[in-house]
Amino acid sequence: MSIADRILLRERAQRAERCHIILSSIVLLVLLGLFCERSESQVRRDQFVHFSMEDGLSSFRVFSVAQDSTGFLWVATLSGLDRYDGNSFKTFLRSDAVKNLLVDSRGGLWVSTSQKGLVKLNTDDETFVSQNHTSKNIQVSTICESRTAGGAFHDQPVLWIGTRGGGLERRLTGADSCIHFSRRDNNGPSSDTITALAAGADGKLWIGTPSGIE
Repeated sequence: MSIADRILLRERAQRAERCHIILSSIVLLVLLGLFCERSESQVRRDQFVHFSMEDGLSSFRVFSVAQDSTGFLWVATLSGLDRYDGNSFKTFLRSDAVKNLLVDSRGGLWVSTSQKGLVKLNTDDETFVSQNHTSKNIQVSTICESRTAGGAFHDQPVLWIGTRGGGLERRLTGADSCIHFSRRDNNGPSSDTITALAAGADGKLWIGTPSGIE
C-alpha cells in the first residue's frame, strides 16, 4: 500500500470518528432536551396555584383547610367560610371568623366560629346547625376525632372539642349529648385552656395545654 493510500485511509478514519462524536453529541443533546422538557413539565404540574380575595376568598387570612367526602374544599378565614368546587368559591357564615374545621369519619363537617360557636353543616339545605352544649361565648380552640378503645361503645368515633378556658368536651360523633372535663375534675386536663388535640392509633388522646402535653 502506497503512502498516499495510507494517508487517505487515515483521513477517512479520522472523519468517521469525528462524525461518530458529532452524532453521539446530537443524540445526547436530544435526550437532555427531552429530560429537561419532562422535568419542566413536572415542575409546572407541581407549581402552587395562588388564590386571593380577587378569586372569591372571604379573607386573605386563612386558619384551616379541609376536604369533605364529596370533594369540596372548605377554607376557614377571618371573614367567613369558603367552599371551593374546583372552579369558584361560595361563601358561608359571612362576616364571622372561622377558626377550626373537621370532617369526621361519617363525612360531617364541624366548624368553630367566633360568633356562633360550634356548628355543623346540614347537607340537606346547606345551613349550619348549632352544636353548643356549653356557652357559645366559649371559644373552640381545636377539634379532633378518635375511636373508643373499650366499654359499651367500643370502636365508636368520638369527637373531642378543646376550648379556650372552657375545658374539654367529649361526645360520640352521632350523639347529641356530651361529657365535659375541666381541671377541677379528678380525670380532667391540667388546664381549661386546650391548645391542641391529637388521637393515637390506640385510641389514646394527647392534649396540649399552656403547661405542656398530657
